[in-house]
Amino acid sequence: MRRNTYPGNIPIIFTVLILFVLIITPLYAQDGGNGKGKGKGKNQNQEVTAPDQSAEQPADSPSEPEPASSEPRLACQKNNPDRLDCSSLEVTGYCDGTTAVFVIRNTGESGEGDMVSPTAYQLLENGTMVQSGSVQIGGGQTTEIRYSGSGDITLTVDQQVGHPGSSHPRVTLNCGAPAEPTTVPTDPPTPTQIPTQPPTSTPTTPPTPTPTEEVTPEPTLPPTATPTQDVTPEPTFTPTDEAPRPSLYAINYCNEDGSVGFYVGNRGDAMTVPVYYTVTDSNGNILEDGWIQLGLYEGYTIEVGPVYGTVTLQIGDDILTQVAECYTPTEEVYPPNLYITNTCADGDVVIFEILNVGYAMTEPMYYTVTDVYGNYLDEGWLQLDYYESMTINVGPQSGLITLVVGDWLAYSQVECYVPTEEVTPTEAVTPEPTFTPTATPTDEPTPEVTPTAEVTPTEEVTPEPTIPPTGTTNLACQKNNPDRLDCSSLEVTSYCDGSTAVFVIYNSGEAGEGDMLQATEYRLFQNNALVETGTVQIAGGTWTTVSFSGGGRITLQADQQIGHPGKSLPQSTLTCG
Repeated sequence: MRRNTYPGNIPIIFTVLILFVLIITPLYAQDGGNGKGKGKGKNQNQEVTAPDQSAEQPADSPSEPEPASSEPRLACQKNNPDRLDCSSLEVTGYCDGTTAVFVIRNTGESGEGDMVSPTAYQLLENGTMVQSGSVQIGGGQTTEIRYSGSGDITLTVDQQVGHPGSSHPRVTLNCGAPAEPTTVPTDPPTPTQIPTQPPTSTPTTPPTPTPTEEVTPEPTLPPTATPTQDVTPEPTFTPTDEAPRPSLYAINYCNEDGSVGFYVGNRGDAMTVPVYYTVTDSNGNILEDGWIQLGLYEGYTIEVGPVYGTVTLQIGDDILTQVAECYTPTEEVYPPNLYITNTCADGDVVIFEILNVGYAMTEPMYYTVTDVYGNYLDEGWLQLDYYESMTINVGPQSGLITLVVGDWLAYSQVECYVPTEEVTPTEAVTPEPTFTPTATPTDEPTPEVTPTAEVTPTEEVTPEPTIPPTGTTNLACQKNNPDRLDCSSLEVTSYCDGSTAVFVIYNSGEAGEGDMLQATEYRLFQNNALVETGTVQIAGGTWTTVSFSGGGRITLQADQQIGHPGKSLPQSTLTCG
C-alpha cells in the first residue's frame, strides 16, 4: 500500500513545485531589477549617485539653468570674480581586480557648481603619460576613468579656471599583477558544484526507504529545489567580493605657515582593520606615521610641517598614494629708501640727518662716518621704519666728511671748515673806523686851537655810517661779515627715484634776506668724472632739484654765495643701481 500510494503522489508534488516556480520567478525578476543583482558597470559610481541627483532634480530643476543665464555673479565669485563657476574637483580611486578605477567627483552644488567648460586630465603609467582627455561634470556628479596597466597608475585633473589655489587633484594606484583575475572567475563556477553536492547529501537523508527504486526519483526532486536555494545565495556572494573594499580618497592643501595637510575620506565600505600610513618628504624621511581606520563617509586630517617641496602620503602598500607640492612663498622684498641731509652748523659742526622714505628696514644696517684720511669719526647700527629719521652729530670737524650706510646703500659727503680763520679778520676791521677819530687829535697841535679840534671830531662822526662797504644794504648776516653778498646758505641732499639720482639743493636762509642776489655754480660728477655743470639762484626757504640717470656713483657739489662763512662746498653722493 505504501509503495503504491507514494508514486501516485508524485504528479501532485511536481505540480506544486511548478506553480511555486511560476509564482516566485516573476517576483524575483521584479525584485532583481532594484535589488543587489546589479552588475558592476563601468560607471557604477555614476549609477549610485544618479538617483540622488534625480531625487533632487524635480525641486531644483527650474533653478539650475538660472545661475548660468540670469545671474551675472555666482556666490563663489563674490571674493573671486575671475572664477568661471563654483565647481571643485576631487579624485579618488580603487582597484577593480587589476584595473585601476579613478572616480572624479565635482563637489560643487548642483547649478552653481556645474562646470561651464571642460578641464583636462592626464593618465600616467610609471610617470609616463599614456592618456589624456577632458571632463565636464555637473555639481555633485561623478565620472569614472578606468585603465588596465601595470605599475603605478596616476590620474591628475585640472581645476576650473579661477579655482582658488593651484591644486591639481591626483591619485596613484598600483593594482598588482594580472594573477588575481583568474581567481575571481572561479567564484561563479563554485555554485555549479553546489548542485552536485545536494545529490550526495540527499541520498543520506532517504536511507529509510530501503528500496533502491525510491532513491532514483528523489534525486530528481532536489535538482529542482536546489536552483531556488542557489538563487538566493548567489546574489549574496556577488557583493561579498566588493563589500570589504573601502574607497579612500585624499585632498592635499598648503597652509600659509608652511604646513602641509591631507584630508583622507572613505566613500566605500568601512575598513575592517586599521591600515598603516606614512608621510615622507622628498628625501624619504618620515615626517609622520600612524594607523588609520575609517568607516563609510568618515574623514581624517593629517598635517605636518612646516615643510616645503614634495610631501607624499602613503596608505598601506598600494591602497592610496597622494603627493603634495608646497613651496616657500616668494616674499617680495621692498627696499628702504634713505634720504640723507647734511649741514655744517656754526660753520664746523657736522650733522647728518637720515630719513627713510621707503619701506621699513627689516634688519639693522651698519654705518660709518670718516674724515678725508679715512679715520673713523663715528660708527654704529641703524634700523628705520617708514618715515622714521635719525640724526648723527659728528661734532666740530674740518675738511671732507663722509657718511656711508650699509654696503653703500646710501651715503653723503659734506665739507666743513672752522670759521674762526675768517671771523677774526672781520672783527679786526670793524674797530679800525672807531679808532680813526682818536687818531685825528694828533693833528690838533698844528692849529693849536684846542676848542676847534674838539668840535671837528663831532663833525667827522656823522659820515661814519657810510663807512660799511655794503652800500645801500644792511643785512643781519653782514654785521660781522660785511663782504657777504646775501644771507643765503645752501644744503644738498639726495635720493634714488628708481635708477635716477635726484639731488635737492635747498636754501636754508630766510625769505627776503636769504634770497640769493646772484647765481652760484653746481657740478655733477659720474664716477668722479665731471659730466654736467650749471647754476642755481634760489630764494630763501625754497629748493630746486637736479636729476641724473647715467648710473654709477653720482655726486653733486654746489658753491655757496660770495662771502658765505667758511669754505664749505655742500655735496651729496648716490649710487642708484
